[in-house]
Amino acid sequence: MLVIARRIGESFRIGTEVEVKIVRASRSRVLIAIEAPRSIRVLRVDKQADSVPPADAPAPMIGAPRRRSGYTA
Repeated sequence: MLVIARRIGESFRIGTEVEVKIVRASRSRVLIAIEAPRSIRVLRVDKQADSVPPADAPAPMIGAPRRRSGYTA
């Protein structure tokens, strides 16, 4: 496991297509923004069901649709 420290507004990349940005942080929560192509599935581990659909299945929409421009609070 890689553990890195980032400040609000900083980001890191996973591979060449996924960028994770730290948007807000408090004592017990961190708000992150994930910029990824729609072909890459992004799942919350705490919300993941016991059965995961096949990789070629369309990604489920959880919450608000992804924004293609930057994050606005």
